[in-house]
Amino acid sequence: MPSREEQEIKSRHDKLQVWRDLGVELYPAVCQRQQTTVDVVDSVKDKELLVLGEADVSKATVVYIAGRVMTLRPHGSLIFATLQDQAGTVQIAWLKSVSPSKPWQLGQALDRGDIVAVSGPVVKTKSGEITVLVMELTPLAKALLPLPEKWHGLKDVEARLRQRYVDLMMSPETRELFIKKSKFWQTVRTYLTAAGFMEVDTPALEAVAGGADATPFITHHQALDKDFYLRISLELPLKRLLVGGLEKVFEIGKVFRNEGIDTEHLQDYTMCEFYWAYANYEDLMSFTQSLYQEIVQAVTGGLKTSYDGREIDWSGDWPRQDYFGLIKEVSGEDLAEVKDVKKMREL
Repeated sequence: MPSREEQEIKSRHDKLQVWRDLGVELYPAVCQRQQTTVDVVDSVKDKELLVLGEADVSKATVVYIAGRVMTLRPHGSLIFATLQDQAGTVQIAWLKSVSPSKPWQLGQALDRGDIVAVSGPVVKTKSGEITVLVMELTPLAKALLPLPEKWHGLKDVEARLRQRYVDLMMSPETRELFIKKSKFWQTVRTYLTAAGFMEVDTPALEAVAGGADATPFITHHQALDKDFYLRISLELPLKRLLVGGLEKVFEIGKVFRNEGIDTEHLQDYTMCEFYWAYANYEDLMSFTQSLYQEIVQAVTGGLKTSYDGREIDWSGDWPRQDYFGLIKEVSGEDLAEVKDVKKMREL
């Protein structure tokens, strides 16, 4: 007897055949989307909307949106669904007495995960939820594998990290992290450029592994018949650029470390380094503070954030501490007085 998953996959293939039978162009190359889901909500938030099924909607605002079907809730002659795009979600609905025959039939053959474009007037339900009444429907892609119901447990954490596309579909929090990371690097790039730093692009392959204390990845260059190393930091080429006369440089790039891996430490990740001629560590402390404050403001919308149940206030001038002084405060040992390597290792 087929498993539940096998039965669902067969059902999805059968519904794909329904699309074919209705003359749908499978996986079309063009979609004329005009609004996002958030645009729809924003465009009618100050308007009095007609109620679904209780009024003539011919004069209502018509929108054209596209996204992934995340929920389907059939109720006899009425179908509700949630449509999700990168911006957010909005409810869509088919009303058999109002929606044309073909969109209604296509609605019967939809599954969670399908990507569609829909057009129709914006109305509200009796409970007041903003809804797009489907008058036109264009299937864009059929999901032939079922979406997971939810993520939970260690096993699913592993799947989330290895199948990021599924995690992005199912988790608004993951999508928000991707958006925040993009804002983070945009802010770093904009701030450094505005401060007179020039962005550069240096080689990822190095003849000598250097720049940080880590185990490098090794690869072989066929034409030169020589081993090279994937860079483990951006440091050395950037310093050479200062030697060459470029006074303020930075790079945002991938680096690679052939070491342990977990959910917070990857073998390849993005980092930024900047170098500034004629500046000292005092200049860099002031600059780094203002850079971080700019990043936090851009990414979170303010200068107060929360982590692990505690509030962090990034505003104002930060205290500046001596590194050896902090160690002495905690341990009682003054490292500045330690001259012997053996003693240092013991400490």
